[in-house]
Amino acid sequence: MRRRPIDCQRIDYYRKGRTLAPPTETEPSTARRPTLDTQTTFVNLLLYGDPGSGKTTGATGLARAGRLVYVDAENGLKRQPLETLGLPTENIQVYRPATFAGLEELAGELRAELTHDPDAYVGVVLDSLSEIQRALIEEDARGRYRLTQGDYGENTQKLRRGLRLYRDLPCHVGFTAHVRRDEDDDGEVHFGPALTPAVAGDLLGLVDVVCHTHAIARLDGQEPDYLGAFRPGRKFVAKDRFGLLPPRLINPTFDRVVAYVEGDYRREALREVDAGVTDPQGLDREQYEYRLRMAAVGTHERKD
Repeated sequence: MRRRPIDCQRIDYYRKGRTLAPPTETEPSTARRPTLDTQTTFVNLLLYGDPGSGKTTGATGLARAGRLVYVDAENGLKRQPLETLGLPTENIQVYRPATFAGLEELAGELRAELTHDPDAYVGVVLDSLSEIQRALIEEDARGRYRLTQGDYGENTQKLRRGLRLYRDLPCHVGFTAHVRRDEDDDGEVHFGPALTPAVAGDLLGLVDVVCHTHAIARLDGQEPDYLGAFRPGRKFVAKDRFGLLPPRLINPTFDRVVAYVEGDYRREALREVDAGVTDPQGLDREQYEYRLRMAAVGTHERKD
């Protein structure tokens, strides 16, 4: 005689005297647990690096794809340089937070708008988390003689909660941060986002892509090359959860990162060119031309 399979969930309901009815056959499990192929992919990106390494310009690049809400905590967003780069500044809505409560309120407003109209915004950027955390500490310090250790703990919890609120929005979400230099007991130097350890650890785990930005001066005196590293090195943290980005990308703007994730660009196309394929699908021309230029000046560049 075939034994009927045990429904542990039903037993749990009756054993504990639940009044809530057990699951019915009218609600299939697929309705409660959607598969990955039915979900929309959004990119959560962290850009961190030295001042002048292209973080702000890179983050605003998402405006090429649609309307962007830009949280300008550093008041560093300027219209003229962005227009010079050909960015559609009419797509950038600027929000300058006065309090952390205002940031939380903005997250709620964006979620409501995106729920009503999923195409209301292509994304949101917080620039920069380092400045937001500094302002949050100053906000907590007002009216107090000094901050206690408990105050710093409360500050950290606020920011960690805020990161999750924005990371979970149904759109692309970008964060920027300054770089912090740490030295261990052996004298080894490491670089990471300039945030307190608990917040930095949360952020590095929450986002899909971590990009270390840096600028390299050109021998011809023109504008520096702005590069983004998406693979961790000995001295800096980086990450590509999608596994689709080149280890080093010229001009790592937010829209270019999304283009790789969505398949408009393929890093394999560069290898196909090396193998003799003419005009391969998904070739990133800007990345390809950068490699050609590096080869022409005799600079060793890792194959992407």
